[in-house]
Amino acid sequence: MDSKILGDRGWNQGLFLTRIGGAVPYVVFYFFVLAPLQELFFRKAMIDLLSSILGENWITVTFPAVLFASMRIVYPYPLGIILMSFGVGYLYGHDYLQNKSVVVLSISHFLLALMAITLNLI
Repeated sequence: MDSKILGDRGWNQGLFLTRIGGAVPYVVFYFFVLAPLQELFFRKAMIDLLSSILGENWITVTFPAVLFASMRIVYPYPLGIILMSFGVGYLYGHDYLQNKSVVVLSISHFLLALMAITLNLI
């Protein structure tokens, strides 16, 4: 996939997997910054806050998953990505409630995003 096709699909950055030289900085940034920040916000901060207010119930996991998934509306094929992101976010929320750690969730988040980029889903 070349930069023109990505630009036609709305990805003007041309940074993804068009050239390995362009993709490497984005992949490193995503692994060390974006995935951990998303997990810290949507899992740790939101679930901890909702748990302190409402207790640990289905709302404390569902609400952050809905917000997490709704951010994916900007992708070229949003419906499938939104549904998948909601499911993954819901499972991640349950995992966070049990383990209270976002380290494995951040690594998994990165790997799923890398797979989606590689398969040209996002």
